[in-house]
Amino acid sequence: MSKIGLLTGTFDPVHLGHIELAKAVQRAARLDEVWFLVNVHAEESESYKKGAVSPSDRLNMVRIATSLDPALLLYEGSLADQPHTMQTFQEVMQEFPGTEFVFVTGMDTIARLDRWEDFDSVVKNASFAVAHRPGTSQALSDLRERLGDLSDELKLMVFEFENFGAASSTAIRQEIRAGREPKYLDPRVFEYIKQGKLYQ
Repeated sequence: MSKIGLLTGTFDPVHLGHIELAKAVQRAARLDEVWFLVNVHAEESESYKKGAVSPSDRLNMVRIATSLDPALLLYEGSLADQPHTMQTFQEVMQEFPGTEFVFVTGMDTIARLDRWEDFDSVVKNASFAVAHRPGTSQALSDLRERLGDLSDELKLMVFEFENFGAASSTAIRQEIRAGREPKYLDPRVFEYIKQGKLYQ
């Protein structure tokens, strides 16, 4: 049975922190592959930032950024253009029977799990790999306390991730607008951005 990590986001733009996170969880959870699911409906996301580039550009940047590692892939299945909801993720899992899926997330995201829509179903039907950074352990303890008895059904592994912790899509966009070469960005992705005059 294949074991696949699902890493979701707007990736506006994808940066080295995203790539290193995918590599770290692949090693820690012994995943066969990590799939990047680009949220093409960025305007429906709470983290949407005004000025997000087109879905096709964000997909192309992820395709470029993952092209050198055969274990990192852009998900381009039949549900690639759907909003990121638990129902969509369940349909992705049904699309690939016989595959074990693990949702890759950060501690700040998993700490708000009890605020997700239909979170009890999420807890019962999904498993998570959570990136740990110094000072974030208390958030997980607080979540388990809020979940009560449901916490016993939470399938979760924590892995260490400190590399490129300062990487930020927001900061990268600001650097580009200021005419500076951004840190933490794949040079090939930066070349794509320059050619398309993105984030100007």
